[in-house]
Amino acid sequence: IWFQAIFMKIFGYNELAVRLPVAIAVLFTTFLLYFFCLDIFNSKTAGFLSALTLVCTNGYIDTHVARTGDVDGFMIFWITLFALYFFRYLHEEDANQKKRYLLIASLGLTFAVLTKGVAGLLVVPGLALYVLFDKKAKEVLSGRQFYVSMIIFILPVGGFYLLREIYSPGYL
Repeated sequence: IWFQAIFMKIFGYNELAVRLPVAIAVLFTTFLLYFFCLDIFNSKTAGFLSALTLVCTNGYIDTHVARTGDVDGFMIFWITLFALYFFRYLHEEDANQKKRYLLIASLGLTFAVLTKGVAGLLVVPGLALYVLFDKKAKEVLSGRQFYVSMIIFILPVGGFYLLREIYSPGYL
């Protein structure tokens, strides 16, 4: 919503100002998929097909996400950022890169929840199952960075909901 407000200040109160920020988030999501596949699979084809599949998905491109002013386009960008970088965190060997990937994943999850509430948590159960099946639960839970990333998530999200409750009693 902040991006839309900024665009309204720049372009005025019109349809372009409402839809353009979401279209940019959608574009960034496709770039994110493309470059993830390029890096992980070393394949431009996989990246192109992943991005193409996303933008050809009717529910994503048609009436609710990419072509409207809904914040769903932003939420999907943040969720995708979270999921892809959490995956990278799980499979990275370099300790410094792991920290960086987990920080980016934490920020992605934080912004997803701040964008659209609990809907931003949709992929967390699936990723938790992936961690269990990939036998990385002990590694994740024993790492200090995981708890730092939880704090990075809890402070802004918890603060937002606390303020919502203070300014709108009964919100929660």
